[in-house]
Amino acid sequence: MSLWWKVLKEVCEFESWGRRFEDRFKWKIENGKSISFWEDNWEGRGNLKSVFRRLCSLSCLPESKVAECGYWVDGVWKWNLLWRRNLFEWEKDLERQHFEMLQGLRLVLDMNDGWVWKNGEFSMYTINSAYVLLRGEPEGGINIGFVMLWKTKALPSAQVTAWRVFENKLATKGNLVRRGVELRNV
Repeated sequence: MSLWWKVLKEVCEFESWGRRFEDRFKWKIENGKSISFWEDNWEGRGNLKSVFRRLCSLSCLPESKVAECGYWVDGVWKWNLLWRRNLFEWEKDLERQHFEMLQGLRLVLDMNDGWVWKNGEFSMYTINSAYVLLRGEPEGGINIGFVMLWKTKALPSAQVTAWRVFENKLATKGNLVRRGVELRNV
């Protein structure tokens, strides 16, 4: 994961946007060299460490990338998970379920893994799509009141003041107190 994505993830957790923001991205798996096999949610049902906790604890490579969990044979990907010990019968059932889940996934040798933004048009991340998400606006919708406000023929200063009223950003006594500004009786 690149430094930019690590910082973005930390900001999301710090600001309590957490899952709401992070769930809008999904891994697009290609060669598997960038994606953590057990930790990242690349399969689509949560990270494999949560889904197959027991198998992860038995893995020889619990911190491996997807590309380290198999090999290529004549251009076809073959899964090859290694365990620290022989599996018990009930663990073999888990292993079968795990392999069934992995069978539909195809890696691509010559392409790099990447992120796909699930919130934007054509799966493209835009500042506007992130802004809409973080503001909690409905999917695909911008508040029509704001659109109309900016189209009015009012002076820009009046438009900005109206926008601040809509956003509850005016320096009213209540807003100043909420922000921790000390007010003295005048």
